[in-house]
Amino acid sequence: MFRPALVICAAAFAAGCSDYLSPSGTARVYALARIGPTPLPVFLGDNGAFPLLLADTLLLVQDRPRAGDSVLAHVAVMRLDATQTTRSESEHYYSWDGGQLRYDECPVGSFCAAIIAAPRVFDIVGDSLFEVVAGNTNIQPRVYGRVRY
Repeated sequence: MFRPALVICAAAFAAGCSDYLSPSGTARVYALARIGPTPLPVFLGDNGAFPLLLADTLLLVQDRPRAGDSVLAHVAVMRLDATQTTRSESEHYYSWDGGQLRYDECPVGSFCAAIIAAPRVFDIVGDSLFEVVAGNTNIQPRVYGRVRY
C-alpha cells in the first residue's frame, strides 16, 4: 500500500523537476514498478545492501519519434546510505521497433563501445514496458508502467 504511492509520487517529482523534463502534451512518462519480482524501493547492492533505488522514470518526449533525433530522459533517485540521497539524469536515443521500445544505454554525447552499452529492449504490452533480457544472465528484468496525468 505504501510502495505504489511512493513510486508514483517519486516518479511525478522526478519527471517534473526541470523545464526540459517537464511533461508536455505528447510526452509519455513510465515509472519503474518492479525489478524481477521485487517492487520499489529495492536494494541494488549485494545481499540487500545500499544503494536503495527509490524511483526510476523514463520520459519519452515525442509520442512517435523521427529517426535519429528521438531522445528519452532517464531519471533515477537513489539512497546511497542512511543519510545521502542522489538524483541522476541522462538522455538516450530511442526508437519504436515492431512492438518494442529500444534505447541506447550509452548517454547522448558520450563515447561508449557497443559491447559495453548494448541497447535496452522492452516489449510494449498495454501501458507497460517489460524489459527483454537474455536467458543466460542473472539480470532481473525491469517493468515500467505508464504514468497518466
